[in-house]
Parts: sequence; structure tokens; C-alpha cells
Amino acid sequence: MLNRPWDNFWFSASRSEPLRVIRICWSVATLIYLFSWFDDIGFWMDREGVLNKGRITELLQSAANEQPPWTRLSPLYWIDTTTGLYLFLFSAMAIAVIAMLGVGGRIATLANWFCILSIVHRAPMLIGLCEPLLTLGWAYLSIHPGPPVALKPTASSLAKTASDSPSIAANIALRLLQLHAFAWLFLALASQCAGLVWWQGEAVWWLASEQRSPALPTQWLANYPYLANLLTHGLIALEIITLLLLWPTSTRKWGVWTGWASCILIALISDQFLYPLMIAILLLSFVPAKTDK
Repeated sequence: MLNRPWDNFWFSASRSEPLRVIRICWSVATLIYLFSWFDDIGFWMDREGVLNKGRITELLQSAANEQPPWTRLSPLYWIDTTTGLYLFLFSAMAIAVIAMLGVGGRIATLANWFCILSIVHRAPMLIGLCEPLLTLGWAYLSIHPGPPVALKPTASSLAKTASDSPSIAANIALRLLQLHAFAWLFLALASQCAGLVWWQGEAVWWLASEQRSPALPTQWLANYPYLANLLTHGLIALEIITLLLLWPTSTRKWGVWTGWASCILIALISDQFLYPLMIAILLLSFVPAKTDK
């Protein structure tokens, strides 16, 4: 019967230790993302900004046939000063730290989800690859955020607690993170395979040459086309191997390692740090929790 594997997959009890690690790492990624806005949030969103309230309202109304304006609720529509925008960022960063420590439980994770979604709704045309991952990650962690961080470890705090006991909510959160990570990797691979430069082996060179300060220099890479071909096809091979190894329990840890290797290669090639970091964090959902002795 199909209902038994389905129930075991979704509704069995799982330990919440991986969720604690993911929540801490996700909070760090959120802090990095919010910090990246400090340089130009006023340029985009204050009353004289490129996307000031009047201009963004006009743009959203012109696109109302695709998505109603009421679905883009955000408190940033009522903040039109640079000082107010910075206060919002500081508040969002404080909430991320609170969630990192595990204080507030689901309220803190939902607050982080709302803060990121507020930025997404305020400037949807500036959204890249990081925002969808951040918002959905916090939504899944709101189902079960994992146990809090013990700031002063004691014998009682190291003992098994109710918040760290196996639960169905923890399993659902982990399964959603796993499915989202796998689907994202699969769609990314499909998108790459749809590009001719990936088949020709030139994608690594083009990605590196488009960046202003690439970690992988292109001056010497252009003189070694076979190396560029090797890196391009090697990245595709790593991503395919990762997808094949992630779900079987006997090969899952190797799938995580190959996934992390591809994230490192992406970071070197594209000079992007936050996006591959988020993918690497999502892969932590495939790392099994330690079982009790």
C-alpha cells in the first residue's frame, strides 16, 4: 500500500538537532543578507530613491493584472527616510540573532520570515536567487525551529529535553527542507543544461569574466580552454552525482559532500558567496541526527 510509505515519510517522528544547526546557519545567512542592504537601501527606497513609494506604487499597479497589489504588503511602504530604513535593518538583524539563539521559538522564525518578505514585497524587481531561499527556509523552520542554544551548558541542559525529543513537526520541517533543496538543485541543473555554453564547456569562463572581482582569475583561465571545459563539465557532473546520492540513506553523506564541493566551486567561479552558502546550509537537512545510545 502506498499510504504506509507516505505516512512514514511525512508523519514519523524525527530528532530536531539538525533543525537547530540549520536555524543557526540560516540566521547567519540572514545577517549577511541584511548587512548587504546597508550600502544602498536609502538609494533605492527612501523618499528620493529610485524606487520611492510613488514610483514603486505606479509600477506595481501597472502589473496588477499579473499580481494584485494587496499581496505585496510590507511596512517599508510607510518608511521613506534613510534613518527609518536603517532602523528596520537593525531591528531585522536583532530578530535574526534572537532566532539564532532559539529564543521565541516559532514567533522569532515567523518574524524573520516577515522581515525578509517585507524587503521582497517592497522591491520585487531587485530580488535575486537568495530571497526565495531565505523566505521559504524561514517558513519551514516556523513549523519546528529546533531546540534553543544552551549558552551555559550544564548537566541538565545537556540532558534530553522535551524540545529536543523526536516529533512529527520536526520531521515535516526537515522533509520540506529536503524536498526544497532537491527541487532547487534539480531545476538549477535543468536550467544549466538548457544553455549552450554549458554543453560547449565555456560557462565557467563566462561566469568568471562577468564578475568585477572574481575569486577565480580569468586572465590565465582564458589561456587554458581545456581547464575551463573541465571545470564546466566537472560542475555539471558534481551536481548530477549530488542528486543521485542524496536520497538513498547509504549514500546520503556522500551526496552532501559532493553538494558542498559544487557550492565551493560555484563560489569560486561566480564570486557569489551567499547563494552557495544557502545551498550548503539546505544540504544540512540531509545529515541524519545522532541517535540516542
